[in-house]
Amino acid sequence: LRDVTILRARVVVASVAIEILDDIAYMRINRFSSRTPQEVGRAMTKLRRQGISQLVIDLRNNSGGLLNASVDVASHFLPRGVLVLRQEARGEPSREFRTTSGAHDTEMFIVVLINDGTASAAEIVAGALQAHGRAPLVGEETFGKGSMQELHRLSDDSTIRVTSGIWITPTGINLGDSGLIPDLEVKNVAGHIGGSNDSILQAGLGLQQNQS
Repeated sequence: LRDVTILRARVVVASVAIEILDDIAYMRINRFSSRTPQEVGRAMTKLRRQGISQLVIDLRNNSGGLLNASVDVASHFLPRGVLVLRQEARGEPSREFRTTSGAHDTEMFIVVLINDGTASAAEIVAGALQAHGRAPLVGEETFGKGSMQELHRLSDDSTIRVTSGIWITPTGINLGDSGLIPDLEVKNVAGHIGGSNDSILQAGLGLQQNQS
């Protein structure tokens, strides 16, 4: 037996990781939390100071998160006021979400990596960048989960999840019916993310190198 002293503390896990691969920035976003837009903003500021002009954004296996966070992240890469998505709900008027805050970087060349694990808020960002010609999508068709859901508690204390709205990309893709189709389809045969055996990552880097 031994005594162990444990210090209680709030553990903050970053949702954005970034590294430089042959003068190309590689940004992996693993979820969309309330902190993600600020993390992306800090990363973009650092890249501009370093003179980086090419960026690969990896949204693979990102199952989504907060709607507002996805709109704010898209705002870092699109002009102010452009459409990010449209929300349709039965019996309610259509609601549009447009870019507001953010860096509004429209110069850096961007490639977005996707696969069948890219869903929800991640699809919103990928769909908006693709729709406005801001970034080609590389990889595999996304999951196709674009819906607004609500939890309702019943009298027996059980809960029911009800889909109350759907999300539609600027090009009219209903993310509740189908996923996003990549501009360049690449299969990840190795099955893992990162490294020289990651065929999707290497294809994305290849597109960037062709721009040099």
